[in-house]
Amino acid sequence: MDNWHRSLRWRLQFWHALILLLVVGALSGLLLREIARARWDDVDGELLTTARIVEGALRDLPPPILDSMGQDVGRRRPPRRGPRGEPGPPPGPPPGSSESPARSTDEPGILRQLTDIEQATGNTLDPATARWLTDRMPTVLEQLGRRESPGYFILLNEQSEIVSSLNIPVNWQYHPPFRRDAEDRLDTHGINIDHFRELTVLGPHHTTIIVGLDVGHEHARLMQTSLTLGLASLGVLLIGLGGGWWLSGRAIRPIERMSDTARTITAADLSKRMPLSNVDLELAELGTVLNGMLDRLESSFHQQRQFVADASHELRTPLSVILTSAQFALLRDRSPAEYREQFEKCERAGGRMRALVESLLSMARLEANQFALSLVELDFTKVVSEVVESLDPFAKQCNVQISTKLEPCSIVGDQLQLAQMISNLVTNAIKYNRPSGSVTIVLTESADHVNLEVQDTGIGIADQDLPHVFDRFYQADQARSQFGHSNHAEHRFGSGSGLGLAIAQRITQLHGGEISIDSTPGVGTTVHVKLPKVRP
Repeated sequence: MDNWHRSLRWRLQFWHALILLLVVGALSGLLLREIARARWDDVDGELLTTARIVEGALRDLPPPILDSMGQDVGRRRPPRRGPRGEPGPPPGPPPGSSESPARSTDEPGILRQLTDIEQATGNTLDPATARWLTDRMPTVLEQLGRRESPGYFILLNEQSEIVSSLNIPVNWQYHPPFRRDAEDRLDTHGINIDHFRELTVLGPHHTTIIVGLDVGHEHARLMQTSLTLGLASLGVLLIGLGGGWWLSGRAIRPIERMSDTARTITAADLSKRMPLSNVDLELAELGTVLNGMLDRLESSFHQQRQFVADASHELRTPLSVILTSAQFALLRDRSPAEYREQFEKCERAGGRMRALVESLLSMARLEANQFALSLVELDFTKVVSEVVESLDPFAKQCNVQISTKLEPCSIVGDQLQLAQMISNLVTNAIKYNRPSGSVTIVLTESADHVNLEVQDTGIGIADQDLPHVFDRFYQADQARSQFGHSNHAEHRFGSGSGLGLAIAQRITQLHGGEISIDSTPGVGTTVHVKLPKVRP
């Protein structure tokens, strides 16, 4: 499938997949973000609760003890990071100092916390204070120990030296808070340090309370949640792609049916049409347009076949007359009168054949797309008068009288084509008239149009034939025979080719005009032609 990128179905599938991927990815990302935020909010809430418990406990201590703790300088200083994050100098007194290092605070238990406070203050806690710490510290230990990973807390004095600690992590380093709030309190949002989440709160008397938790389990759970969401998103994406492929197949199925139907349509059989049942509106409109085109194409092919058949039929008649007359004359010796009679028959047949061929050529030329009118401004009254004058001898031979009522009119048009149109109309009016009948040509002018009427007192046209008089090769024989034979012109000059009115209609249409016929059988016929003064 080399041209898959040109396939409508594949393009629909590509855009569907892209949109689905963006939607699923965005929803999964937002969901994972909300889950992570909710979990970190829970962790920060626990840390803040623990910090508030420690802060409350410190605030309730007697002021002398807190002051002594704030002035103590003999405790361990927490390790610091350098400007680039490298470990700083080790905590404790400077090298060579005689001062003993602080006693380790890694021993668990409340008694160890009491000992640290006594050493920090240089005083022995009174029984009430010791009992108070004994009551408060279990709450801190309980709060820090309720999670799967034990928490820790660290108490720093104003010099950032460790005063007390619990479960302090190995290689723990102090990170100064990155901002303070409006009340000069340290930011209570947790920060991630390796796998620990830490929260710092400013305590009483310039102490700093640090509480933290090992959040390795939270990271593992978030990774598991991410994996689950990823697999679920992949499943949704695959299901969506499968559904999109199925839907796109259903969407283009009517197009495939139209294509199958179009493959079966040939010039020999144009009767099939595009199926429009159970088709969407847009494709139904396309199918309707295609069916309309097929209707016109079928009509054109039918007219072409009918044209060839009618032309063959019309040409066969005069050819048969010529052939029969020649055979009759050559069968045996004839008298001069008999030879003359046969030659006259051949002459009439040849004239009819020539008129038919000329009409066929005119019709073919007028229907060609390349045909162009030679438009000039002309005196239309003069054109009508010249045509009537040229047909006057023919009218006298047919015992028909021609009269005119012509107003001065000018028009922009093709003089030769307009003359042929007028000649065809007047010739028909003479040929299908009654003996001693009349033909009247009326020419009037309006603001934008000229109106031509050709009236005759002939045999008329039957109602059933009237809609077809402009069809090529159509001859209303029933209308002619309804009131007996027409005058001798039809017998002398033939019944015509059936192209005169079709040619007249085509010339009128090329000039942007309209043509119509009113007829009453036995009374006569009137042809109305309306032409614009300037072709639109």
